[in-house]
Amino acid sequence: MAALYLQVRAGPLHLMLDAGAIHEVLTREAADPADAADTRQAQWRGDVLPVIPLAAFLGFPGDAPAVGVVYALAAGLPPVMFGIDEVIGLRAAGTASWRSTPRLPGAAAGLFDAVYIDAERGLLAYRLRDALEPSRFGLLDAGA
Repeated sequence: MAALYLQVRAGPLHLMLDAGAIHEVLTREAADPADAADTRQAQWRGDVLPVIPLAAFLGFPGDAPAVGVVYALAAGLPPVMFGIDEVIGLRAAGTASWRSTPRLPGAAAGLFDAVYIDAERGLLAYRLRDALEPSRFGLLDAGA
């Protein structure tokens, strides 16, 4: 059975986020930072979430992310907001859809566990690993 993933773009990279870990997808206007001077946090349903602009985190230059994805890094931990540039769409991807991840440099090493080949668009989309530790993104482990 194929699992559902949200295919997004962060800088030049296409990423696959587990749809089951997504709480909400917000436009930049709806995901204004909690404090306009501090773009590292955003208000979401009465909570203040850390914001991780994925393109910048992975070392790519660019403008402020256009979209916020409220995402659970692991069960039992509060969500974070990933800043991304574009939502491509939902994709159903079964085991046969995935390939081994090539070696990735720097901050990307260890974040992804497989590559989805999007033949329709002629590109690769990296699957974000399940149950990531917040420390991977420079965040304190709120579950500790």
